[in-house]
Amino acid sequence: MKKHLISLICLMLALILACPAVFAEAGGTADDAVEKKIFPFLYCFAEGAEPSSGEMNLYFMNGGEVPYVALTEFIPVLSEVFNTVLKCDPDQLISLELRTAGQSDGSSVFIVSRPDNESTWIIEPGDSTMTFTNYNSFIRRPGTSALVTVADLPDLKTTFDYSELVKELMYACRDGKDLTALQMLGTAGLAAAEDPAAEHSLFVASNKIYNRNGRPVTMDLGKYRIDIVSRGDECYLPLQTVCDVFFGLLYVQCVFNGEKVIADVYGGTLMEQAYEAKPADISPEYALFNFRELCFVMDYFYGLKAEHNIDNFGDFLALDTGLYAQLTGTDCIEFDAALAGILVQFFDDGHSSINRNSWRCGVPKELTTFVLLANAGASTYNRSSGGSHRIDFRNAVYPDGVPGYEEIGDTAFVTFDNFTVKRKPAEYYEQENFDDPQDTIDLIIHANRMVRREGSPVRNIVLDLSANTGGDSDAAIAVASWFTGEARFSLRDTMTGAETIASYRTDLNLNGIALSNPEGGSDMFDPGDTVSGQYNLYCLISPTSFSCGNLVPAIFDQAGGITLIGQPTGGGSNVVLPLTTASGTIFQMSGPLQITTFKNGSLYGADIGVRPHVRLNNNESFYDREALVEMIHNLK
Repeated sequence: MKKHLISLICLMLALILACPAVFAEAGGTADDAVEKKIFPFLYCFAEGAEPSSGEMNLYFMNGGEVPYVALTEFIPVLSEVFNTVLKCDPDQLISLELRTAGQSDGSSVFIVSRPDNESTWIIEPGDSTMTFTNYNSFIRRPGTSALVTVADLPDLKTTFDYSELVKELMYACRDGKDLTALQMLGTAGLAAAEDPAAEHSLFVASNKIYNRNGRPVTMDLGKYRIDIVSRGDECYLPLQTVCDVFFGLLYVQCVFNGEKVIADVYGGTLMEQAYEAKPADISPEYALFNFRELCFVMDYFYGLKAEHNIDNFGDFLALDTGLYAQLTGTDCIEFDAALAGILVQFFDDGHSSINRNSWRCGVPKELTTFVLLANAGASTYNRSSGGSHRIDFRNAVYPDGVPGYEEIGDTAFVTFDNFTVKRKPAEYYEQENFDDPQDTIDLIIHANRMVRREGSPVRNIVLDLSANTGGDSDAAIAVASWFTGEARFSLRDTMTGAETIASYRTDLNLNGIALSNPEGGSDMFDPGDTVSGQYNLYCLISPTSFSCGNLVPAIFDQAGGITLIGQPTGGGSNVVLPLTTASGTIFQMSGPLQITTFKNGSLYGADIGVRPHVRLNNNESFYDREALVEMIHNLK
């Protein structure tokens, strides 16, 4: 009994020192001793870009080990990340501005603003808080209409002021004109169709774009005992904190390995150089910062916090998981193993996992896979094992690989296991032949031509997503719009509450016509770009259908007119957020951007999955295509 009491007292003391729920207030002052050190800076902010090199000044407070950046020096770096990742036009480059404001107590407030959209980032060192008046606008591409967007989504630039439309309609009614709202919408659509800027664009956004502004967000670093330091006219923030707040949603990951700072695009190869440093454990001081920073980034940026019934990650990680000692210890191998367990066992959401162990571990990359498999949660295990069984049946039917496009009688089957894009949108207009099944847009263009060819027997089209685990959002939009004509895509930011609902069309027949010129404005798309209303449409789904493999069936279910066949999908979680820890672990988790479905004016998370209209109970039924064709004939 005495032993248990002592253990309980020790745990409570640890919680008082470390957990966000009971963190003491923090804040740096001008009395902090600031030591400057210069390190090589290697960076590659965009996929396919050549790596660059330079230097970065890091600052250390009072002889501590936590690296800080000076705000005046970080702003140009952040601006370059914005302009590179967001692919800003030369005449719309983001130029952040910094100003300071004095307070009555003599302290300073640092204000970073984006003049192009008036969003601000306000830093108060005295309280160790950062406030964003509109976080979504602060990291948003100039000129785009979407408030909430994903890095690989097409730009939303086509807008229409509906307030002006309402005024025009009301004046027309007052003047006795016979002009309906539908006709006016058609007029607006024709204006967009005749806009030269809209021609020869593979993806075209509808005029119907809806944004809901998010709430201002105050990030209270003081609650986590993470200091923001001010000294004179300069403000210093932890390098890891600013990377967590900005880089992840821009798909950039950053690591400081004690010798150099490396910032690399998600999935890039530049990060290999981090492992050139000698493996090492961390000090108790740095271990606590590592844990506190992890709690901070998960509290603000883990998008499924409510679904997991997590109030705050300090309590969750320390109490609910039983892994507090490993997460606050100095052994980085134990830390990485514990973090892997949290991501794939406790989160178990399909998008959360370790990409690479910390450079401090000195272990091969293959250990990551071993750790993940050893800790897999029930959902991850079921999705993986069930998918393996279905693939075994498919391989037995198609030992040389399933064809991307196949016709059986009057039914065409289109199959791919990942949504992939290999080309820039404009490059599809330069092609003549489309025969690459590893490029989803290429495959859909080919399938669209095949079902429409002269003498085609095709009356039914089956999109086989039964083994599809997700991928590129551009490809998902192309597929969804092929089946629906206009794919409705909606996103919610769980941190700010901001929402965007948008509709896309895809110029899949590559004739350069974004919109047709219909009577009265209905069916505002080129009929040659879609099979909607022209064929009987079906989609094969299973628990393996995940992420975009879940999103597309959800769009189909919402649109109606498409029969879903198979078993419930595996859900989709939120959009992947690439991150790192202060100790150098490279990982990802479900971020705050939630893919949703839209119904009756409300957004609903798509993570719960989609149920089929017609159920297949046996795995072999998915790939007995002769039987599937017969079943489809009987459904008519």
